[in-house]
Amino acid sequence: MERKRESADPSFSKQLNEAISEKKKDASLVRSSAATGEHIREASLHKQGHCNKGPTVQDYYSASSYSKDRKRRLLMINVYLDDMRPCPKGFILVRTVEACIKLISLKKVNTLSLDHDLGFGRPSGYELVKYMVTHKIYAKKIIIHSANPFGRIRMFKLLEKHKPAQVELYIRPEPIFFKL
Repeated sequence: MERKRESADPSFSKQLNEAISEKKKDASLVRSSAATGEHIREASLHKQGHCNKGPTVQDYYSASSYSKDRKRRLLMINVYLDDMRPCPKGFILVRTVEACIKLISLKKVNTLSLDHDLGFGRPSGYELVKYMVTHKIYAKKIIIHSANPFGRIRMFKLLEKHKPAQVELYIRPEPIFFKL
């Protein structure tokens, strides 16, 4: 029965195996803080296609159809909410608040990295934070990476006031990347 499920979606298995092998190859890459140029390395990793490897958001929505072993591996995820920046390695890129709400409602989140401004006329990261506070859904670690100082502080203050004690909260603004 396990074989039948894998054959129904062979691309997921292939992507997962590629992501695992890439992770082993890139184990020698040491990540440092943004002050030492992490954003430059992230941009180069994105250009090389490393961020696109691995399971997609749709794979996590349909994870209930996989075996118990796969479910265990997919239990804790890292989510990166942003409309413009490249996806850091090890994160699932989500471009809208609606998709992020769907994902954090379905899965346990280890790290949630948030941007404030998600495009003109679209809900902001602050709307997601209000949803999280109202429904008491928190990740183990929340990083606010927005370049907008007003929005960043607004999100931080709301989370700081309402988060449980075990939730780690950080502000790490990142520069905006433009595709030329």
